[in-house]
Amino acid sequence: MKFFPGIKVTMGSWSYYTIKIKFADLDDTLSFAKSLGSPSALDAVMQRNLNATKASIMMRKFLANQNERFYSAITIANLGSENPDNWLPLSLDTIEEKIEEAGSDSGALGYFKISEDDKFYILDGQHRVASIISIINPNSLFLEFGDADSLEKKLKDIENKAPLPADFDMEAFKNEQLTVLVLNKTNEDDEIESRISYRRLFSNLNRYAKPTSTTTNIIISEDDSFYILTRRLVENFTPFSLENESFAFDNPNIDIDKTNFSGGEQQFTTMQSLASMNETLLKINKFPELQTAKNDDEVRTLRQDDDDLNMWYDELEKRWTVILNVFSELTGDRTSMRSHNASIDEDGRSDHPFLWPKPQTDCIIPVIKKIFDRADSPDEYEELLKEFMDLDIWDMRKTPWFRLILIPTTDDPDGEKKIRQDDQTTMYKIATELLEYLIGISPKDDEELLDFKSRVLPELKGNDAEKEEWWDEFLSLKP
Repeated sequence: MKFFPGIKVTMGSWSYYTIKIKFADLDDTLSFAKSLGSPSALDAVMQRNLNATKASIMMRKFLANQNERFYSAITIANLGSENPDNWLPLSLDTIEEKIEEAGSDSGALGYFKISEDDKFYILDGQHRVASIISIINPNSLFLEFGDADSLEKKLKDIENKAPLPADFDMEAFKNEQLTVLVLNKTNEDDEIESRISYRRLFSNLNRYAKPTSTTTNIIISEDDSFYILTRRLVENFTPFSLENESFAFDNPNIDIDKTNFSGGEQQFTTMQSLASMNETLLKINKFPELQTAKNDDEVRTLRQDDDDLNMWYDELEKRWTVILNVFSELTGDRTSMRSHNASIDEDGRSDHPFLWPKPQTDCIIPVIKKIFDRADSPDEYEELLKEFMDLDIWDMRKTPWFRLILIPTTDDPDGEKKIRQDDQTTMYKIATELLEYLIGISPKDDEELLDFKSRVLPELKGNDAEKEEWWDEFLSLKP
């Protein structure tokens, strides 16, 4: 039997407790999903099963190597106590006169009792708890790596991939604490009804809780390498910096808040689009750990070594320096360079595809990345990229963009135009292939070109004559 200090809280039909538990007490105090046995019906399934590998390697590395480690509170539910009222309130009589209106919340402070007869199941936070246990006791039954041979193999794998630092203080780690929200049964006589209550609670939490936006994640993440590098680029790379502004959201080069543009903006791109472009530019053979990175990989979930981050940043800044040296027009006044509906011959107005977020992220930067891939050394980046810039393709109102990405809203080709919203994945894949053909990345013989034409023309907006004219114009762009 153990006692944990905490606070009693009441909301709606729930009375719950906020307590603190030492890391050392987690292993023999809480139960994971698999400890409950196989559910006989969907109603019995209350949380996904534990991925012990994720907890014991990826999350363990974070805990063992980050002094700034922090986990949010976990939530546990009482499924097996004979006495769900495990709260032992403290009396405030002796200090009541020193606390204003203390009597109005008497019994809120106390100790929560957990005995060997209790069964507290982890509703939210299985992986956080498992990662802690993987450091204190990798042999724990909670991690369940199989028979003796499988366990030995797994323990060696953990030690190889996530070794503890030589100076790691195990005793101090065991004494660190986790905040735990404790829910007691709402119906102690009916286990099914109790499970329904827990499921409804968890469903409501997930349904009504608003997740943080991608932009917020870019701004605050200290683990995702691409987000860290994006912030560093905005902070240190002059063409993306605040310049003379003091407020981040007034950045004249990168729009921190928007996800798209409507025309007339001064900024080069949005924060989200910049992060996406950075990811594309860094997924190269030189950095295999970045090249294959997925959302749940270590480079996105665990802060990497500063040496690696510095190396990746140097390459990223070098690539953006070349891009903006070649496309130097993108570093000046951009307010009149997103003009879908301006006349082609109107002085001072243009419609540059490299200033629209979707063409940037889904077409132009992927092609630039492939151009850089063809270089034998970074010294060749600028020369190769200039060949791309010299193509007569940098106006959305002209071929190859017009009728494919920028489309007329009426039968009048000189009428209002807009960026199409339907089937964007297909459209930008075609646009990318068009640019790759023009720059020579994807050469095509006569038969392949005819097949390509048969795929492209049906996607264009316009009549058959307009589509044929578009195709002839496209072929004329080839150097």
